[in-house]
Amino acid sequence: MTSSTFRADAVSARILRWWRCRPWSVSPLMRWPDRLLSAVRLVAAVVVVSSIPIALALGTGTYTDDAARIRADNAEAVSAEAVISDRPEFTQSQGWRAKARWEGSAGQVQDIVAVPRTASQGDRITVWLDGAGHATEAPRPPFVAVMNGIGVAVVVLVGSGLSMWFLVVLGDLFVDYRRGVGWDREWSAMRRPTQDDR
Repeated sequence: MTSSTFRADAVSARILRWWRCRPWSVSPLMRWPDRLLSAVRLVAAVVVVSSIPIALALGTGTYTDDAARIRADNAEAVSAEAVISDRPEFTQSQGWRAKARWEGSAGQVQDIVAVPRTASQGDRITVWLDGAGHATEAPRPPFVAVMNGIGVAVVVLVGSGLSMWFLVVLGDLFVDYRRGVGWDREWSAMRRPTQDDR
């Protein structure tokens, strides 16, 4: 016999053991706490498996919405070359910002925009403008939508998996407690003195 044979036997024995521990088993050796734990494990497995298509659907929906929003934003955004007209200043909430001026459709425009940390007065930078000609953030690359969709799917899967794992752990602790109480009760009954011992 080879090691693969032993592995196949171990897998088949484990599957058979799981089948014998099903909640609706007719075995009289299976107590109600064991049935409860088996039912909890079965529910946890069903929930985790069911969360896979849900996670995929939510991830796909998030990707579709973000991709459409990014395409719309990128279609409206145009770039312009601006000159920093003031010394950049740093704020905790917005980072490095400075006044800059550029040529717009209605003439010269001046506004406060985000600038690189190494920028200084008089430097030329690229600013992005929205449909109304106001300064806006740089267009987001398309892979952001992909990462957001993957992130949502992973959060749903990990959340369902961890919650079901926590439920199974609580079930294990409860069943272990009940077994301990039952064994203590049976051990105490065995240690009681009988008529012959007196």
